[in-house]
Amino acid sequence: MPDSTTEKDSAQPAGAGPLHPEPIKGRRVDSIDLLRGIAIAVILHAAFGKPVRWLFQTPVDWFTNPPQGNGFSLIVVYLSWIAGVLLLYPLCKWFAAVKARRRDWWLSYM
Repeated sequence: MPDSTTEKDSAQPAGAGPLHPEPIKGRRVDSIDLLRGIAIAVILHAAFGKPVRWLFQTPVDWFTNPPQGNGFSLIVVYLSWIAGVLLLYPLCKWFAAVKARRRDWWLSYM
């Protein structure tokens, strides 16, 4: 009768174990993206003098009871997206080159 610990150990990749777990590749921390989006929304609303308090109400209140003068015009939204893409493209291109050059464990999380 085979030993159960032998079977369990053979199922793990070489070098993996409780003290050296196998890194999970390709996963992102989506909560950071959510928090970043909320922070950007609050900063933009505050910068343009829009009400901020309603952003922290329930989603039902967002649609049933929005404050007067809420939101931005379509041209402001388009210009914000264009500016964001133009600002982030060189950084993303540089970071893609770094990921292609290096194989550090922490790069798989980004």
